[in-house]
Amino acid sequence: MYLPLPSSSSTENLLPRHSTLDMQSHTHQYSPPEAGAHRAPCPGLNTLANHGYIPRSGTNITFINLLSAVTQIYNLSLPLTLLLALPAFIIYGRLHLPSKTYYLPWTWSYTLDLADLAEFGPYKIAHQASLVHPNHPSHAADPGLLFEFLSFAKARGEKSPSSSSSPSAAPTATVIPTHDIPPPSPTLSPRGTLSGGLSLFDLATIRVSRESQLTKPLSTLHEQIALGESALTWLVFYEREEEKLEIGEEKLSSYPRPNINVSNEVDLNDATILLDRLAAWFGQERLPDRWFEDVRPKKTIGLLEARRVAERIQKDMEIVQWKKEGRFKV
Repeated sequence: MYLPLPSSSSTENLLPRHSTLDMQSHTHQYSPPEAGAHRAPCPGLNTLANHGYIPRSGTNITFINLLSAVTQIYNLSLPLTLLLALPAFIIYGRLHLPSKTYYLPWTWSYTLDLADLAEFGPYKIAHQASLVHPNHPSHAADPGLLFEFLSFAKARGEKSPSSSSSPSAAPTATVIPTHDIPPPSPTLSPRGTLSGGLSLFDLATIRVSRESQLTKPLSTLHEQIALGESALTWLVFYEREEEKLEIGEEKLSSYPRPNINVSNEVDLNDATILLDRLAAWFGQERLPDRWFEDVRPKKTIGLLEARRVAERIQKDMEIVQWKKEGRFKV
């Protein structure tokens, strides 16, 4: 069952308002899931279903359909997409054979349903300590976790222009704000979007906070899955240098964002995911505004790049944990 966003006025202040999608085709306009539709504990797949790139019902998704949707919409490389899709179909896929086999040619299909991905188990994909999903099978974001996640991102927008996202200047607190701490009032960036966002180190901080609440550590498999999810989230949605340059140097000088360092390789310390993108994808499970024009990665995201970012998050998590235990001095 689809779980709507919490009705808290504080949470509503975290979400973009009066947003309109600029999609390439009217057939792929965003539409929340109807009653009875299947959804997974994965905003990436749910977003594809909510836009109709895979069946909006979330059922009978073919391997080729999923492969095509992920590679084209998120611009992931084929090897990376295969690594993501193959385990899902091996674990959850269903082979459909014709009831009467004496007709030729035989027609068969191999599909999966999004709801099946919510199953927990040692060799399942779903895991505890998710960014916005509870520690049990679910098909939508948990309102409390979503509120905390977006509140943390918004609080990061209150930092001064000289603040850095590097480990040495990261927030000393390693616990995400709770419902008892009201989020800052919404402010707009020079691009007209809600200010705030998350860096790689912020994602590592949230991961440490979520995992510290578990009674039993994540298995090696699920730890790697969680790291991969965070890495892909950042790689797909972080604000790229060409976007920053479009708003003009005079506005950048007063915009509370990390310093721009234009190069072929993104600076893992500086780049962040904007709050309005986080709210759209995690909160509403839709593509952010002007997806194809501005947000969608121009360069294909490859397997090695995703692995490099996942390893960086893992190292940052170690630093956060060391700081928490008083073993890391800056």
